[in-house]
Amino acid sequence: MRELCIFSPHNLIRDPPFSRMDLISCRNLLIYFGGEIQHQVIPLFHYALRPGGYLFLGLAENVSGFSDLFAPLDKANRLFRSRVDATPRLHLPLMISTLRTGLPRDERSRRPSLGAVALRQTAENQVLECHAPPHVLVNADGDVVHYSARTGKYLEAPLGMPTRQIATIARKGLRLDLRTLFREAVETGRGVARSGIAVETDEGNVQLVGLKIEPLANGTGSDPLYLILFLDEGGVLTREEAQAQPIAADIAAHVDRELRETRDRLQATIEEYETALEELKSSNEELASVNEEQQSTNEELEASKEQLQSVNEELHTVNAELTLKIESLDQANSDLQNLFESTDVATVFLDKSLRIRSFTPAVAKVFNILPTDRGRPITDLSSNVVLSDFARDIQRVFSEQQSIERRVGTKGGSENFCSGWHHTWTASKKCRALW
Repeated sequence: MRELCIFSPHNLIRDPPFSRMDLISCRNLLIYFGGEIQHQVIPLFHYALRPGGYLFLGLAENVSGFSDLFAPLDKANRLFRSRVDATPRLHLPLMISTLRTGLPRDERSRRPSLGAVALRQTAENQVLECHAPPHVLVNADGDVVHYSARTGKYLEAPLGMPTRQIATIARKGLRLDLRTLFREAVETGRGVARSGIAVETDEGNVQLVGLKIEPLANGTGSDPLYLILFLDEGGVLTREEAQAQPIAADIAAHVDRELRETRDRLQATIEEYETALEELKSSNEELASVNEEQQSTNEELEASKEQLQSVNEELHTVNAELTLKIESLDQANSDLQNLFESTDVATVFLDKSLRIRSFTPAVAKVFNILPTDRGRPITDLSSNVVLSDFARDIQRVFSEQQSIERRVGTKGGSENFCSGWHHTWTASKKCRALW
């Protein structure tokens, strides 16, 4: 990116400004300037930008007080656009002439371009000021952006707050026709004209004026501008002379035309008002429908809340019952454990795979069993008694669901250890074996 850009220091206040720029990005710089310097820099930005260029400021900065120079595009992100119809406020200091007095006379005579341009501008300015008709330049909203000389005969400042609206500052005789013609020019995009408009002067006399409004071909593609020309038709007449003129019939026809246009505008205004009322009524109905839907949603939420509260109470009840059952189960398990430890009957609980699930301490007299043998097949353990067909008897109990009793003896024939003992296999859901 550095290869594509040119970096150089630039003093915004002292150095000559650039011009015809598309974008100026000045982020968080103006906040360090005082109000006086900001009033110098912001018009400088407007001068440096091309018509319709963009100004990008920091979030803490703004162009308040310069709404005539910049139009906001995105206020939140501080993005503004240079107004085409703005009157520049920038006053650049005059540059020192580069002409040198030590050049020969003939060489100085070869460079008449600067004098010719200045002479041409002077002549054109004098023609515009003395011979061109008074005119103003307005935007599409009717705000004046430029005044020519000698417009006081047609425009006057109204009472109250200052304004730039052309229809407001126009004199009484011009106001109605000017408003009508300007609206037609804006809607059609073509030039319009009207003549024979009687305007009362400050001395009480009458001046017939012609109006001509043309779109300005600025060629920038930005906001459209319109040129309004004021053309005097004849000299100033007194009231008696104006009434004696044969144009009185034209004035009456002009008044009738204004009356018809006023009626048409009134009818259009009434239709727009009725349309606005219908849209407002439709909006009110939609708002009422939205309110009803919101009320229905609130009621459904209330019902859901009640159901949720009921389910929560049921869960609390189930939880309490489950807690009681767990306590009862713990108590029964504790009683069963105490029974196992206190009984002298050797009992082993097996599953269908002959794995040991639980046993009483007395089983240690029959099998060489340890607490860690839970989960091992009982056939893997050695016994202190003679168990013939041990595994087959267990499978028979599982298949026939009946008990089997056998009398067994100890290994070595010792009658003192196991004389008179018998074992019972009982098949049940828990697959227990009782010795």
